[in-house]
Amino acid sequence: MTDQSGDWITSGPDWNPDVVPIKYAGTDIRWSAEHFDSVVIPLIVTTKHVFWDMRVSEFAVTDHLLEIILELPSMHGPGGDVVSFAEGDIPPADIAREMTAMLNAVAREVLSEPWRYRIVFRQRDRSEDFEGELARGD
Repeated sequence: MTDQSGDWITSGPDWNPDVVPIKYAGTDIRWSAEHFDSVVIPLIVTTKHVFWDMRVSEFAVTDHLLEIILELPSMHGPGGDVVSFAEGDIPPADIAREMTAMLNAVAREVLSEPWRYRIVFRQRDRSEDFEGELARGD
């Protein structure tokens, strides 16, 4: 292998856990000033990467609660299917099940204490919430 040291990034930004990110991939993150806990950052990052096609508008982190807000209508899946409250579209409950499975898979690896989640789907004046406990590794 030839040495191409000029092609590699040799430094990056300093990691400062006291400075919380207020956006990730264009999505706002609201952190509770009293209950800041960066342990959920992997959950936020994975949600944005796995559900990149959904309109995730905000994450909110409070006392052991991760809230994810999604705006509808939205697109999801390889076929670009519409997710909304309309008949014939993918219902929010289907996406909530997928998201919950993903959150629990990541939570088992990063959480050591109980956390909850709330997934909120909003479309104009209608909304639907899905809540539960996150799995944790021991």
